[in-house]
Amino acid sequence: MAVMPPDMQGIFREERIYINMSERVVVITGGGGAIGSALARGFAKQGDFAVIANRSEKTGLAVEREITGLGYKAKFIRLDLSDSRDIVDFFKTVETEIGPVEVLINNAGTNFNADERKPFDSFIEEKHDMIMTVDLYALIGCCRAVLPYMIERGRGNILNISSIAGVTALRNQAAFVGAKAAVIGLTRALAIDYAQYGIHVNCVAPGSVMFEGTKALFYNDPVRAERMLSHIPAGRPGEPEEITGPVLFLTSKDASYITGHTLVADGGWTAGFTRNFSYR
Repeated sequence: MAVMPPDMQGIFREERIYINMSERVVVITGGGGAIGSALARGFAKQGDFAVIANRSEKTGLAVEREITGLGYKAKFIRLDLSDSRDIVDFFKTVETEIGPVEVLINNAGTNFNADERKPFDSFIEEKHDMIMTVDLYALIGCCRAVLPYMIERGRGNILNISSIAGVTALRNQAAFVGAKAAVIGLTRALAIDYAQYGIHVNCVAPGSVMFEGTKALFYNDPVRAERMLSHIPAGRPGEPEEITGPVLFLTSKDASYITGHTLVADGGWTAGFTRNFSYR
């Protein structure tokens, strides 16, 4: 059982939800989405307190009710990642009302729709800016907000969700590719800067994952589905729960000597392309 450091004893008010130092408070941004909700369930089932950070109250509360209905600990707190002030206030709320954030999962992300995927000089500038804001700048904002708390405690885990688009460029998605590649580079930089404080910073880069969005975009169309699957040696898209395992590992004690690493979970996609293709 973990022991509360002497300098932290007595700072928790009785009304706080998080009072057992053997549990970890884990913040998952985009926790109402397919991968985010799978991550929240995974952390909660192993005994952690899952904080579901989500802009949509409807989906965030649904995930909270599902997890607590199973007897595990979770709490939805609304977070607008486009508002830097809201990000700071969010982490202050979690630290004050729930407990010290031991793990931050920067999972929230967005990408172009199928009809918006065009060469760099053709796509809508506003959409480009939104992708950079959600996929990169908001992630930076969350790291900035949580790091002072982790530095003070001398421990912490930050896990960034990138994409195979950050490992190898995908056609007609320059903004998404740029943002996700930057996430991988930022992961390495933060790992170097903050290892001295006992803070681990790692990354998981998923390939194609099956959920309602990718069904509508690719897998409900036989032609698009064939194009996607032709690049996945495993012959199928991943499931959200298959991203959970790598994330749980990299934020566990078993990964205590791993930092600055990007683990690719893509069914073999980036091991080598079979042929060139376009989403369109």
